[in-house]
Amino acid sequence: MASIIRVDDLQDSGGNSYLSSNGSGTVTVGNSALKNTPSFSAKLSGDQTISSGSYTKISFASEEWDTDSTYDASSYRWTPALVGKYNVKILIMWNNVTAQNQKLQLAIYKNGSFYADVENIGSSATGADPTLMISLDLSLSATDYIEAYAYQSTGSGIEIVANYSWFQGQKLIGA
Repeated sequence: MASIIRVDDLQDSGGNSYLSSNGSGTVTVGNSALKNTPSFSAKLSGDQTISSGSYTKISFASEEWDTDSTYDASSYRWTPALVGKYNVKILIMWNNVTAQNQKLQLAIYKNGSFYADVENIGSSATGADPTLMISLDLSLSATDYIEAYAYQSTGSGIEIVANYSWFQGQKLIGA
């Protein structure tokens, strides 16, 4: 015979609720350390042309979600507003790259400065649509901010494809 324990609210010794149920199967976790929020996902609202020879901020202006209103779609930056460890992911697809052996980069900037990048020396066949992705776990303060930048050295502008490009971040559970 199975034992059943029914409880609507689990509390710590200080009386703080850390797990509760509404009696209909919906469970709420009260301790933010157990949640992976704040969390956001943003996309380009249209293809973006990146000029050759300089880092350009990618204009991820269309929010898919933003759990805590921490993503600024007008400045294209994320400020988590909560100290913790976070996973940040960015993916871009370049459109119809026709110059071979040229640098294509995707970079994460932290607080306005270069932090990390991933690059491809465009050596694939002419007319390819190379994709770059970067995923990092970062320790962030509440006021740190993260931005996405692109760089390419083909000699002319190249578009980043909106439908295949995104910028996401989320707090790591328990971190």
